[in-house]
Amino acid sequence: MFYRILKICGWTLGLTFLGAWSATAEAPDYQPGREYVEVPHYTAESDGRIEVIEFFWYGCPHCYAAEPQIKAWAAKLPPDVHFIRLPAKFNPPVDFHARIFMTLEAMGSGPEIHDKVFRIFQDEGRFINNSEALPGLAKDLKLTPEAFVAAFNSPAVQNRMESLDRLMNAYDIPGVPAMVVAGKYRFDIGTARGPDGLLKLANHLIGMERRDREQRKRIPD
Repeated sequence: MFYRILKICGWTLGLTFLGAWSATAEAPDYQPGREYVEVPHYTAESDGRIEVIEFFWYGCPHCYAAEPQIKAWAAKLPPDVHFIRLPAKFNPPVDFHARIFMTLEAMGSGPEIHDKVFRIFQDEGRFINNSEALPGLAKDLKLTPEAFVAAFNSPAVQNRMESLDRLMNAYDIPGVPAMVVAGKYRFDIGTARGPDGLLKLANHLIGMERRDREQRKRIPD
């Protein structure tokens, strides 16, 4: 089980090089196929901004550890960048946890509820793996259990899960935490060599996408 969690959390290969990465140049030479991969252009919400999706799992300790840095970074993103947090889907237990997130989103819960669920999984060690545990989770979150369970089983949440399936298939997410920038570039905490590297690479790819868009604007029709 421990190996499986590490594999899902996308932290397997990159840790070996983390110490060496910290000592390298401040402007690393990012290369496709090494730090990131190019994926078929597919966005979750096409509103014209540069979309950045973070994929996470409530059961991933590395997602939890990186959460404060990612939240602080996301809060400072410029207006032309749209940050989206989504749960990953890999197997039935992880999919169940993804449905919890989608249920909370459908109910209009704020980030403080998301943080509380993370703490329940990580600090309290309580993995909510079956429907029988949902009313207790709702009570812990100060939500009405009947409303929470109804939303969990609703067609609206099922539609959200099906949309998530399409994204997971399009991006072929190998582990978490992972990010996709502009629906084109996928990377994770392993290929980026740590949380700091994850955000530096995200900034680099956002800048690259911004420059590409500016160049396309200059090309006459």
